[in-house]
Amino acid sequence: MKAVILLVTSLFAFPLMAQDWPEARIEQARKMVGLVQQKTCKRLAQKYHLSAVGSGSAMFGGPIRDIFISFKSVGFADKNDARRLIVACVNEMVEAAHEIPTVDHYLYSPPFTEKNTEIAIFFTDQRGAETFHPYIGVVSYLLGDIYYRTYNPNDKYCNYQEITKETYKEALEAIRKETEEYHQKQIDQG
Repeated sequence: MKAVILLVTSLFAFPLMAQDWPEARIEQARKMVGLVQQKTCKRLAQKYHLSAVGSGSAMFGGPIRDIFISFKSVGFADKNDARRLIVACVNEMVEAAHEIPTVDHYLYSPPFTEKNTEIAIFFTDQRGAETFHPYIGVVSYLLGDIYYRTYNPNDKYCNYQEITKETYKEALEAIRKETEEYHQKQIDQG
């Protein structure tokens, strides 16, 4: 019975929620999403040779809650490589949004931060086939967490062999430590 009430409530609530903003304002918000996506895709293609393969947004009732983009990267990546790349991508999207002065007017909860981004990167070999464990097959950022997935080479359906997760803050700390270790190693060598 509870499920029926929830379903009926959802059916009536969603259309009302979708009409929170006038259509003209929703259209402007969609344009903002497109601008952020265009700027981000262009930068990431130039800097990291990533190809956009999908995009979207969450705009329940009008305001922008999330902007998402999926990319393809040709090459192999371990967890450290994937971590640096996904953090750089998230930062690039945030920078791109900040370059559009009016984007915050269309956000559900301004200002635009990493919490408004969703990014996935699919790694392939030169032929376009999946990269297998121990290399990362997919790295994604969603709701403050980074997920690392590896494909099982013995599974013809390419199911994931391993999925690990860390928070965005943990990733930033790992990158900071890695950078410090690298600089210390450079100093020690001479």
